[in-house]
Amino acid sequence: MAEETGPHPIRWVERFMRTDAEQPVRTARMALSVLRANQWVLFEWRKLKEQSQFYVYKKREVSPRLENAPAEVAVIKALSLEDRRSSEAFGLENRLDRLFTTTPINPELPWLSRKVLVGRDGKPVAIGVPVIRQEEFGARESLSVRQVQADTYVGNAKARPALLPPAELTPRDYTFVRIFYGTDRLRVGNQYSNQRETTESFHYGTCEVTIPRDHRLATLESPKWWKFELSWNPAKHVVLQQINELRKPDFFTQLRSSILNSGNSSAFVFVHGYNVSFDDAARRTAQLTYDLGFRGAPILYSWPSKSSLKSYLADEATIDWTKPHLVSFLEAVASKSGADMVHIIAHSMGNRALVRILNGLSLPSSPPYFNQVILAAPDIDRGEFLHLATSIQRTARRITLYASSNDKAIEASRNIHEYPRAGESGPDIVVVPGLDTVDATDVDTSFLGHSYFAEKRTVISDLFYVISEGKAPDQRHGLEPRANPKGRYWAFRP
Repeated sequence: MAEETGPHPIRWVERFMRTDAEQPVRTARMALSVLRANQWVLFEWRKLKEQSQFYVYKKREVSPRLENAPAEVAVIKALSLEDRRSSEAFGLENRLDRLFTTTPINPELPWLSRKVLVGRDGKPVAIGVPVIRQEEFGARESLSVRQVQADTYVGNAKARPALLPPAELTPRDYTFVRIFYGTDRLRVGNQYSNQRETTESFHYGTCEVTIPRDHRLATLESPKWWKFELSWNPAKHVVLQQINELRKPDFFTQLRSSILNSGNSSAFVFVHGYNVSFDDAARRTAQLTYDLGFRGAPILYSWPSKSSLKSYLADEATIDWTKPHLVSFLEAVASKSGADMVHIIAHSMGNRALVRILNGLSLPSSPPYFNQVILAAPDIDRGEFLHLATSIQRTARRITLYASSNDKAIEASRNIHEYPRAGESGPDIVVVPGLDTVDATDVDTSFLGHSYFAEKRTVISDLFYVISEGKAPDQRHGLEPRANPKGRYWAFRP
């Protein structure tokens, strides 16, 4: 093994990607895909509770090492870093202009000559690399001219003392959430459109979605024009990064593997509502996964909503058209995923297809096909729902309905149809024996009052108790019983 030589002054670099060394290789590959070959990445491994270890690479150094590694293996294992000495770390109180490092000779251990500057909170704020004069490469026959040009830093020998970097130079800090999907949308290029699939094809695949590390619970962060945010930034927004279409057998192979490796043996299927694009549905599914701390496999069923407020009637026709595809997909997930528990979360008009197919499912007598079924703001005729409410209960261990009298979209639907909707509360709130109805009016303050199931901390917390712990309403903090002539229901405490 070649020895390192030195000493050399240090150049401090503030632009780099910081990422977790214990993440799966497939996630690391996705994270690295946004970098250029010469950009820096710092893998952080929290070996001890009080202390992190750091391994600094250029993208072009680490990408080949991860290329052929198993996708589900942790980066720390794929790079054989567990027993390796990490890069030295220094605090801001050190005399950085007196620090020196060695010349990196061994290409297998490139991080050893690199330093890490940490702030008072212990987080890395800059990385230090040796300043190597070009003439020093003359005697090194092992390096080609192309490598010299790529590796050389030209500058004076005095290292620049580094302070906390300005806000625009802080490292990008986000995490990846992988979701599975099934859709009957028409594929156009690498995207799924708002049109119906014109053949009998049904599409399967996975999406990679980034969630900012400072993500606020129950928030789907997007660029805001009034903040002059004209582009997507994964450090600030929930961003759909990549869509990977799969053949059906490969989809279920990967789904089974994900569920098996999760240690949770569960999955949830999210069926979105009216006025939703594929991209926004994928982002919402990832946000729910992250906020619920869900450890199983998140799955999106995306039907071809027109994604337009003006296209309500077109979406109504499409939600009936998608029913046979949805029933086939749910039956396949229940029978082929290997999950012991499959939950379903349906929102808005998505409930119309779900409730109707649950009523017609041909199921074994026991156990129930699904575990928890969540009907959030269901845009379905109240009278029709009451006719079906008893029969659909045999399909799930528990069915929870969230309603609100502040839901403007449900109110608009009532005005169109001239009959109450199942997602309304107030005097027409749905109360059915065996079904848990929760009035979310007191926590619903969103613009349209229609996405409260995913955009209010109180509701997200309640969903956590339902999905993760299977608790009944009387066991869930924040709910109080209410009564009307039809029976008991529940409401969030003001």
